[in-house]
Amino acid sequence: IENIQDIVELELMRNGLFNVAKAYIIYRKKKAEIREEKRKVLNKDKLDDIDKRFSINALRVLASRYLIKNTEGKIIESPKELFERVATLAVIPDILYDERVFSKEGGFKQDLSNLIYYHEIMDEYDGKLSIGRFKLNKYHFERLLNLYEELAQKGHMKISIDELIKMIEHGEFDEYEDEVEEYFRLMTSQIFMPNTPALINSGRPLGMLSACFVVPIEDDMESIMKAAHDVAIIQKMGGGTGLNFSKLRPEGDIVGTTTGAASGPISFMHLIDAVSDVIKQGGVRRGANMGILEVWHPDVEKFIHAKEKNVGTNVLSNFNISVGLWEDFWEALKEGKKYPLINPRNGEKKKEVDPKALFEELAFMAWSKADPGVVFFDVINKRNVLEPAKGEKIRATNPCVVGETRVLTPEGYIKAEELFRLAKERGKREAVAVEGIAEKGEPYAYSVEVLLPGEEKVEYRTAHGKELVIADPIAVPAYVWKVGKKTVARVRTKEGYEITATLDHRLMTPEGWKEVEDLKPGDKIILPRFEVEDEFGSESIGEDIAFVLGWFIGDGYLNTKDKRAWFYFNAEKEEEIAWKVREILVKHFGIKAEPHRYELGVRGKAYEWIENIVKTNEKRVPELVYRLKPNEIASFLRGLFSADGYVDNDMAIRLTSRDRELLRDVQNLLLLFGILSKIYERPYKSEFKYTTKNGKERTYEAGGYYELVIANYSRKLFVDNIGFEGYKTEKLSLKKTKRDEAIVTVESIDVLGEEIVYDFTVPGEHSYISNGFMSHNCGEEPLYDYESCNLASINLAKFVRYDENGKPYFDWDEYAYVIQRVTKYLDNAIDVNKFPLPEIDHNTKLTRRIGVGIMGLADALFKLGITYNSKEGYDFMRKATEYLTFYAYKYSVEAAKKRGTFPLYERTKYSEGELPVEGFYHREIWNLPWDELVDEIKKYGVRNGMITTCPPTGSVSMIADTSSGIEPIFALVYKKSVTVGEFYYVDPVFEQELKRRGLYSDEILQKISDNYGSIQGLEEIPEDMQRIFVTSMDVHWLDHLLAQAEIQLWLTDSASKTINMPNDATVEDVKAAYLIAHKLGCKGVTVYRDGSLSVQVYNVEGQKKQRIKAKPSDYAVKVLKDIVEREPWLERFIDVKAIINGSNGKKGITFTINRTPAPKKEEPSKDIKELLGVVYCPVCYEKDGELVELRMESGCATCPKCGWSKCVIS
Repeated sequence: IENIQDIVELELMRNGLFNVAKAYIIYRKKKAEIREEKRKVLNKDKLDDIDKRFSINALRVLASRYLIKNTEGKIIESPKELFERVATLAVIPDILYDERVFSKEGGFKQDLSNLIYYHEIMDEYDGKLSIGRFKLNKYHFERLLNLYEELAQKGHMKISIDELIKMIEHGEFDEYEDEVEEYFRLMTSQIFMPNTPALINSGRPLGMLSACFVVPIEDDMESIMKAAHDVAIIQKMGGGTGLNFSKLRPEGDIVGTTTGAASGPISFMHLIDAVSDVIKQGGVRRGANMGILEVWHPDVEKFIHAKEKNVGTNVLSNFNISVGLWEDFWEALKEGKKYPLINPRNGEKKKEVDPKALFEELAFMAWSKADPGVVFFDVINKRNVLEPAKGEKIRATNPCVVGETRVLTPEGYIKAEELFRLAKERGKREAVAVEGIAEKGEPYAYSVEVLLPGEEKVEYRTAHGKELVIADPIAVPAYVWKVGKKTVARVRTKEGYEITATLDHRLMTPEGWKEVEDLKPGDKIILPRFEVEDEFGSESIGEDIAFVLGWFIGDGYLNTKDKRAWFYFNAEKEEEIAWKVREILVKHFGIKAEPHRYELGVRGKAYEWIENIVKTNEKRVPELVYRLKPNEIASFLRGLFSADGYVDNDMAIRLTSRDRELLRDVQNLLLLFGILSKIYERPYKSEFKYTTKNGKERTYEAGGYYELVIANYSRKLFVDNIGFEGYKTEKLSLKKTKRDEAIVTVESIDVLGEEIVYDFTVPGEHSYISNGFMSHNCGEEPLYDYESCNLASINLAKFVRYDENGKPYFDWDEYAYVIQRVTKYLDNAIDVNKFPLPEIDHNTKLTRRIGVGIMGLADALFKLGITYNSKEGYDFMRKATEYLTFYAYKYSVEAAKKRGTFPLYERTKYSEGELPVEGFYHREIWNLPWDELVDEIKKYGVRNGMITTCPPTGSVSMIADTSSGIEPIFALVYKKSVTVGEFYYVDPVFEQELKRRGLYSDEILQKISDNYGSIQGLEEIPEDMQRIFVTSMDVHWLDHLLAQAEIQLWLTDSASKTINMPNDATVEDVKAAYLIAHKLGCKGVTVYRDGSLSVQVYNVEGQKKQRIKAKPSDYAVKVLKDIVEREPWLERFIDVKAIINGSNGKKGITFTINRTPAPKKEEPSKDIKELLGVVYCPVCYEKDGELVELRMESGCATCPKCGWSKCVIS
């Protein structure tokens, strides 16, 4: 090519075309400089075809944050390799859902043991498997194994993992090479881009593809610290977090545990901010958070002013904050009534405020500091089709247990009534149960944690290959509420285990779940077999004192008259134990008494401690023991069995007692160690001989008693975990151990009448352990937190075509095709996503929420010759997003047919023909057959709960060489520095038009750059170009609002956009913007007044001209007038004429922030660092020492050079 160009150059000179030759030479020189710059950026000697497609700007962004680097920081991956690993990962689910592998109906059972083997040898599969020409690296292989396991556990896998791998090895899925190629083409042609985490982490160790996550935060210290932990984990992997602090009690409120004063939500925001400050997300950015406080919270005024001191300092710099507004606030503002602020701890009114004054404060801080924004919760929930499944009141049903039932939790084996009381005290109110609540019931459900059997391990294998497995418990979230009086029945087994529950309560049997009323004598019930770990239990007293307590329960007596606790021993064989007990009591309580033959009596502190724990002489396991650590429970049981147990001639371990309930308690405790037992009733009389302290033999006649027996392999578990103390150990032999099964036989079912019962629900797991039984989930599932968003954006500019006459048009058919492709990409991404927390994995897959979005809107309008802020422009925005949502749903329906709906589908409003799309309810603006689509949804369902959004696209739009998101272009021309010097960055569409008209020159570029990147008012630029090529500051804030509202109309989720205002905008403008946005149906608003980013600085090049004031478009004015005419009360806040003529709120004092020169690099680094992430890009400064100003785009401070953004999505 170089030789040919040399010849062309020579021929031009020979023919006297010197000007053309000069231009050609300059062109070649610039091309050579660009190639050299690209080679330096990518650290490579030769560019490939993909490198050549992307601009220097795009490659710089890829190089700075996306391409893999070695330990020395050198790039070792090309853009081509990046997009190949992303595309390959995206197609792995297609293989798993292939009809040769996947069954939608399920019912298949596969042996998953080999998955462990494959995980262990992952390195051997690095590049071993392929889809056509595309190699799977070991991280692709890992995600394939994980998805196979998940689908196999649900019974969907027709073939084994071995068979699947062999099929891939034999090329039986090479047909999917075309799928990988297509995703690769779409990305490398800059037609669509996934969000940043997906580009960075696909096919890499972190594997996390989502951009943002909702982290719950409750009103207790454990939840707050867990939220801080979760934020750290999520941001470490590259995600951003959203937190609603509204459940936290206000500052100064009482703290029950200490009777101190609460520090309030703002203090805990600073805690999260500090966590984010030290986390560099996935190695590419600092932590990013969205913090919300709802307007009814007593600390809302403090929240509004939380970032007020952000002047030269970094106050809450890792947070964007927003106030959540509800309909009742707007009503109070409209009516001029006082607005109540409610304490979330108890639901009581703390004080009343003037809503107008609060609104003024909110608007002023947004005007002054660009924070907080506002979120309109009433608008968000207006079309929420997921509400019945995720946010509606819980309907309590009958299958419940009585208050005495013990439920296994991380804190201990706690009674249901006590668990409810504790959860209620902690204030973790989650939802409301409105149906099924009976007499003496309570309507609120509270969150708790329960333990369920987790990963199983083989404890014992017989010669015939039969296995005895024991599980490690795992903690899962659950909810509990008090239902009230219901008819209950007691199920008693021949082995002694029993449970009292409502008739429709379900227990696990070998045939599956069975209701209590369907059980009959002789039926079998499966018991869960597990062994609690060291983390179990919330109390600790020490192993030694636990042993003493166990002995006392076995052979002790509480004399409440003379305040003495008596311990009894066998005078001949247990003297050593008696002295051991004394030594322990001396150590803990300083007793003076000594054992005398067969007894030891203690007074004082020792007596008080024992009395406080055991209460009476009724032989029961003290409540404290159920909350002890496992080693202490074992020590208690060792004391009890050493006192009252023995080993019989068959080597079985026995414990006798007159109190059957004591043995039932012991049965429950033994199950904590996987030990099975059986209780026998001994109705015959017996004699007991003992020696008095005077040496006389006495005989005591006893009536019937009960005996607990431990036999078979459970004996070994008893010896390993508990054991005896003293001489009884000698007789214990383990020469013969038989496998025992955790299956018991129903002896009787007796209806007992009505009792107060408690309801549990365990989201996702649908079961819990109660009195040793596996009980089925009781009620429905309440609100889920921990959802994530998986996003990708389509470049609208790529669909502008030109007819034979050179007239531009938009290719709607191709656009519809790409939308469906991208929807599939995002749905697949959920299946191969390596989520940072198990709660996020679970809750994301309940709704399979995705976000197909758009970018390049401004460039598309430039190409089409349409003005952004015009009726034609708004019509295009509306049609583009209508297509986006319609065709995203089209694919989601097709996916539901083949792969199934999202799990919560049946409990949503979709089946009733409703959609979470406002435009659907306005038939007059339809361009597409929505009624036909809804019929398909009602018939087949949808794969994804929510499907479209317009996220920020800072760096991904740079990679795509297009305009950011749905924003107007920020500047048509601005100066940039690269390694070979400085150059003007020009919007590519605008550059092409300048060249087409012969206007392109360095002089005109400098003029535009000096005019704030705008062409408005420049005589050299034709009027028709000035009309079409508008920048964000050329568009009036009212038109920005209208653009957001038109786009929001057809999205299932929200649109991220900045409402740009000039520096001389007023607080009145901000107030009007909030009210108008709410009436237009926006879901939230971020207002940015030029110059309000802290001490924002502008590095002014030359003498910049005063901006030409933006005026609202005729269409925007008409919309504004219509809004105020419909609701005249708005005239108190919205001066229509003043907004139109630019005098709104300027009759009095006008506030402005003076622009100051940029700090020079030699200034103290401490001062500069205070501004990183607030005013300047931290990445550019840390990497090159360059101070690059941040810009507000799509509601996020964004770097125009490298694409760094405070919003993780971009």
